[in-house]
Amino acid sequence: LPNLRLKLSWRIDWPAKWYIYRVSCEPAGKDHSVKGGSYDTGLEISRRVFGWSGPVKVPYEWVRIGGRDMSTSEGIVFIPKIWLEIAPPELYRFLILKTDLARAINIQPDRIPDMVDEFDRFERIYFGLEDVDADQKELAHILYPLSATRPLTDGYIPKLPFKFAVLTSQLEAVIGKEAMIERSKNVLMKLHDLERIDDKILEEIEKRLNRARGWVEMYGSEQDKVKIPETVPSEIKATFTESDKNFITSFVEALRSGDMDDDAIQAAAFESARDVGIKEKRAFLILYRVLISQKYGPRLGPFINLLGREWVASRLESTL
Repeated sequence: LPNLRLKLSWRIDWPAKWYIYRVSCEPAGKDHSVKGGSYDTGLEISRRVFGWSGPVKVPYEWVRIGGRDMSTSEGIVFIPKIWLEIAPPELYRFLILKTDLARAINIQPDRIPDMVDEFDRFERIYFGLEDVDADQKELAHILYPLSATRPLTDGYIPKLPFKFAVLTSQLEAVIGKEAMIERSKNVLMKLHDLERIDDKILEEIEKRLNRARGWVEMYGSEQDKVKIPETVPSEIKATFTESDKNFITSFVEALRSGDMDDDAIQAAAFESARDVGIKEKRAFLILYRVLISQKYGPRLGPFINLLGREWVASRLESTL
């Protein structure tokens, strides 16, 4: 028998794992937690067969996806593998832990960017980097250690804002992976006043960019997606008047005048529009049409700095 390889049925496999891993507490859905259900029989097997008292039973409500009950027959499913492709594991733990056990746990994939940024703030509260009231500090000191997946002794590791990562991750085909990583590092250093990016921070940058790309591909709306045509379509060029072209020329000169931060680029667009006598709304329309063939898009200053000022200047010049 010691050399026999067997696959246990799940009703026995569950308590066997409780014994092997010395599980002391395990939540389970309400269908497994009813009196006399699989949880209760598992506890009995754990005690009588494996000699392990088993975990504390914590029943929870259904897990819902986008407000709908999961159903394999209807194709409404969401597995951990998908979660890990679009969001950090800590966020899932946090979502489960902060939800009242008597209420359904509602996973809303379309809200992942907001949820990730919310959890990032929660993490900063735990490490004393946010000025909040005593109740929020207490909640963070209870829930964050239970949500964390890496040792707390690692300390705080700065993260890229998820919404920034959503935009940046889509530009790899245009600017290349190396430039994408480098610009992400520069943004993080400015946000957190860092002198350097160590290996742990770099690892988190790459994870976030990968998950942000996964999220936008699977769940992002058309507004979230950024598609940059290889060249500016001729039908767009044909719509530009002489005044429009004068604006483009003026803005290109501004982009090549020296280093510019995001706000300086925004200001240059407004100033160039005023100088040639076109409305600011028209000026921004021209720029978005040239860059992404749309009427609007991401905030212009950060977007142009991500793409690279010279790349944008050359693309604008191609329309003249």
